[in-house]
Amino acid sequence: MSKRKAKRKQRRDWMLVWYRSVGEFKKGERRMLQRNFTIKFFPSWTEANKARLRYRQDISCTGYIHKRGRKPRRITEIQINYPAE
Repeated sequence: MSKRKAKRKQRRDWMLVWYRSVGEFKKGERRMLQRNFTIKFFPSWTEANKARLRYRQDISCTGYIHKRGRKPRRITEIQINYPAE
């Protein structure tokens, strides 16, 4: 008889965090704050992206995928048609 290996947990290295924009654009940038939704962890980037597209929490929210432990302190939204002066 052969011994069966124990099932091991798969590492969940990617996290999905929801943000919403705050205030108006200033100099082509707008701050974004984290929403109070739970942060979800996924084993691969593709699975996190599928969940981001599937579970759109709110129209005003945007999901960002980060490597675990490397979440930025601040996220800004950039205005596309910003007139450079």
